[in-house]
Amino acid sequence: MHIATMAASGLRPMYAAERLEDFMAARGGNLGGTFHCGVYMGTRVLWDARTDECFTAEGVVETAAGHLKPQLRLIAERIAAETGTLPSMDGILVKVKDSLCQYRILDMVAPLPVWRQVNLLADAAALLEPQLPHVRPAQHFHTPVLKTEKQIARWLKSWKRPGLSGVLVKDAEMLYAAGEHSRGCCLIPL
Repeated sequence: MHIATMAASGLRPMYAAERLEDFMAARGGNLGGTFHCGVYMGTRVLWDARTDECFTAEGVVETAAGHLKPQLRLIAERIAAETGTLPSMDGILVKVKDSLCQYRILDMVAPLPVWRQVNLLADAAALLEPQLPHVRPAQHFHTPVLKTEKQIARWLKSWKRPGLSGVLVKDAEMLYAAGEHSRGCCLIPL
């Protein structure tokens, strides 16, 4: 029997809205001007740059993520050199059969809007690719202006593939609000 260890970090994840209708209503009835990314099946794990801990949304240390810390530090230091802010990361730990776990970064915990985060993460991942065998940012896309249920249903159908549990839609200007429920993002289950 293994007793869970609580993380020393007080960082907690931001929670996305789950009602697409409310999210769209707040944006004039469509999804234009947002970004979206696929959410992989796995465990939500945060990495706190200050304490260098990987832990679950409940605050329990995730022991399977220890090999990710040096790679997460590389990305964070690269971004800090450009912005002056050392970001923590929020993402999904994906178990891989007969291999070390992979980590897909969904958000940076930093006072940077989503559009800036997306660009910084993509640049850092491209420059550091050989040194990041297990860490990648989730690929973000500009969301088309979708207004009707039929358009949204067709768009979501194109996202259904093995390994994905949902699509995360975010306002381009959203700031990560640790430990809070955000109106700036919406998780659409598949």
